[in-house]
Amino acid sequence: MGRAVHAALLDKPVKVLCFADNDPTRWGQVLGGIPVFSPRAAARQYGEEAVFVVAFQAEAAVLGREEARLAAMGARRICPFSDLFRKWPETSGWPCGTPAFYREHQAALAQTLDLFEDEASRQQFLGHLRWRMIRDVDALPVGTPEDQYFCPDLVRLRDDECLVDGGAFDGDTLRAFLRARCEAFGRVHAFEPDPNSHAALRTFLACLPADLAGRIRPYQAALGAGAGVVHLQAQGDHLSAVGATGTPVPVMAVDDLPRDLPITFLKLDLEGSERPALAGARDTLARDRPVLAVAIYHHPGDLFGLPLLIRDRCEDYRFHLRTHNRFGLDVVLYAVPRERTR
Repeated sequence: MGRAVHAALLDKPVKVLCFADNDPTRWGQVLGGIPVFSPRAAARQYGEEAVFVVAFQAEAAVLGREEARLAAMGARRICPFSDLFRKWPETSGWPCGTPAFYREHQAALAQTLDLFEDEASRQQFLGHLRWRMIRDVDALPVGTPEDQYFCPDLVRLRDDECLVDGGAFDGDTLRAFLRARCEAFGRVHAFEPDPNSHAALRTFLACLPADLAGRIRPYQAALGAGAGVVHLQAQGDHLSAVGATGTPVPVMAVDDLPRDLPITFLKLDLEGSERPALAGARDTLARDRPVLAVAIYHHPGDLFGLPLLIRDRCEDYRFHLRTHNRFGLDVVLYAVPRERTR
C-alpha cells in the first residue's frame, strides 16, 4: 500500500517523507527512495511538520487506537487513509476509472446489474459503482476475508473437485481450499509465475502429506489465451503483474491442461490478466461447465466487461458478487452453473 500511495502522489502537491511501519523487520529499509521508520522515530522527526496518514484496514476501534498511539508519540496532525483515498482515489492502488468512463458504458452496466441473482450482489455492484462515479468511500461494501473464492452460501464443493488456481501466490488459496475440502478433492492445477512466490508455493506443498501433494500440480507459468511468453514485473507479492518489461515467463492456456479429469472450478485472480485467461479456457467452459471465481477489479472495465463476457460463454449460469477485503475493494464475481447452485 505504501508503494502504491507514493506512486500516486508523485504528481500531487505533497511530498512523502517516510513510511512508518509497525513491523520492526522493515525499519531501516528504503523503498523507492523513501526510508522506513518506526512510528516513534517518524513522530519524533516529523511530528510537528507532517500529516500522518493511518493506513490500517480494520474496524474503527482499531483505527482509533493507532491514531491515539501516534498522537502520544508526538504526531500533531493525523488523518485516516480514507481521507487521502477520498481526495485521490488512485492512492488505493486499485484502478477505478473516471466518472465519464462509466457514463459511456451505461447500457453494459445495466445489463450487468440484471445478471445478479441476489439482492446482496446487486447492492454490492451499486456500491462499487457509486464509489467509482462520485468517490463515495462510504458506499464501498464491507468486505470480509473469509471464504474468498469458496463461499459456502453460493456453491457446495464436490468430493472430486478439480481446481485451477490461477494466481496461486504462496499457496494462500490452496490453504483455504484444503480447509474446506480436507482430503476430499480430485486435483489442483496451481499457476504462479512469480519466481519467489512460486518457490514459497513449492515450500508449502513440500509440507503436505505425499497423497495430498501428489494431487496438486504447480506450474511456474502465467495463464493466458494460448502458449507463449510474457514479461512479468515480479515483486514477490500480490503486486506482481504482466507488463511490457520484466522476467520472461511461459504462458499456458486452461484448454491445454490434461483432460484426464474435468475442470470443475476455475479461480482467476491474475492482477489484470483475467480476460486472456478466459479466452484460453473457451473449450473448458463449454465442455466442463466449471464454477468460476474471477477477480473483476484490476481494470476499470472489468467490473462489467468480465461478467458480460462470461454470460456470453456460459449458458444457464447464476451470477453473484462478493467483496473480500476489509477495505471493500477486492470484488470477486462468482458464476455458478445452475446444477451446482445451493
